[in-house]
Amino acid sequence: MIKVAVLMVTFNGERYIEEQLASILDQRLDDDIALDIYVRDNASTDNTVAILNKYKKENKIKLKLLENDGPAVSFLSLIKEATGYDYYFLCDQDDYWNEEKVRISLDRMENNKVPTMFFSNAELVNEKMETMNCTVYKKEPPHDLMTIACSGGILGCTVAFNSELRKYILNIPLNKEQIIMHDFLLALVCAAVNGKVIYYDKTLVKYRQHGNNVVGVSLSLRSKLLARLKNVYKKNDISISEQTELVLDTLKDYIPNNNINKLKRVANYRKNILTKLSLAFSSQIKYYSVGSFISVRLGILMGNI
Repeated sequence: MIKVAVLMVTFNGERYIEEQLASILDQRLDDDIALDIYVRDNASTDNTVAILNKYKKENKIKLKLLENDGPAVSFLSLIKEATGYDYYFLCDQDDYWNEEKVRISLDRMENNKVPTMFFSNAELVNEKMETMNCTVYKKEPPHDLMTIACSGGILGCTVAFNSELRKYILNIPLNKEQIIMHDFLLALVCAAVNGKVIYYDKTLVKYRQHGNNVVGVSLSLRSKLLARLKNVYKKNDISISEQTELVLDTLKDYIPNNNINKLKRVANYRKNILTKLSLAFSSQIKYYSVGSFISVRLGILMGNI
């Protein structure tokens, strides 16, 4: 039997949560796949908890009610809590899953004995689940170690990973001051320990865009430019250097030497102008677009990311 855990964090999600849960419960699964849904609610003040309690009473989900620690720590705490599973899926409260998402994801991760992380493309839809005729990725995004360490770039609501990767995540302390985002950290750890990152170019998730999105996708040229400028000139609360240092300090015994040397460049990049220049113009960092090429390099030069 293949055991699968779906991990969801909720906060004031009453408008869309039932639609999302239905898409998970309606997955087309083989008889040898057992799926459990873990939900952590971060102190919702609307009807989210009442909706979730209904599903809990019907034994469709496992529910925990806690204070709001933000998405990163909340998801990571769920990863640590859900023991005994072969595969784990991250899930947002307001999206909608293709009925083949779990099966396709498992097919591509199957028989990988190394830490493995899977992510896919996603279709952008509006509040009413109407297509916006756009996908998150136009081409496969780079997902090598240095690119992930400096810019992330993997859409968390499409991510699945195996228990081998989870073993490493269990070592990471839930330090809010050093974790940018849970999906960013997962990808960084997977690449750092020479795990396998798999991209699937078809859309397996309808990624809903609405006014309450914690993290969305910029569509218009104006919004893209504003987002890029914000990334460059606004100093991030948590730097890539701090998150990378956390991974190095925690997992140094499991990271190959060549990867340790790469990650040290990121962890130490803000020390002086020479280290900033070295990283900003490094050929080891790949870029998904011209916009990211400019914003990441400028952000590194200014020490703001």
